[in-house]
Amino acid sequence: MNTVIITRRVCLHSRYLTSRLKDHLIKELVKVTKNECGKENGHILQVKEIIKIKDQKISRVNTDNVFTVVFNAITLNPVVGTDVEGEVCMIYKDGIFINVLNRQKILVPSSMIENYEFDENENVYVKGPKTIGMNDKVKVEIIASQYKKGGFSCIAIFKDL
Repeated sequence: MNTVIITRRVCLHSRYLTSRLKDHLIKELVKVTKNECGKENGHILQVKEIIKIKDQKISRVNTDNVFTVVFNAITLNPVVGTDVEGEVCMIYKDGIFINVLNRQKILVPSSMIENYEFDENENVYVKGPKTIGMNDKVKVEIIASQYKKGGFSCIAIFKDL
């Protein structure tokens, strides 16, 4: 997870122009960025704080106030080389899917699970006494990532196995 600076336009009705303006802007930012995933910043997980209000105009369409806001946000940007932790959410003979913060699923192909054998009866990967099974917490490194149609497709390898 990274903290990044983002600039965004936000519309507010004039009834929100009070002494709590920043609170109203943060509330609106949280609403418009919920479940957002973009190529540049990845998944926006949390709006932290407003750094500054750059500009304010009145919309010609509905007379709402349009603010240009610069804010800090915590993001999950699945770029190559990033280490992330997640939970095993699907296991197949061809690989394992890792769920990261309920925002991103990452594939670890079976060819990248070195020295482990797939046990079809137990639906786990086994290496001696060690197993990788459903809901296990694991750490992976992203080795391939592609952004397409509002989401990322990622391939990873295990770290610390």
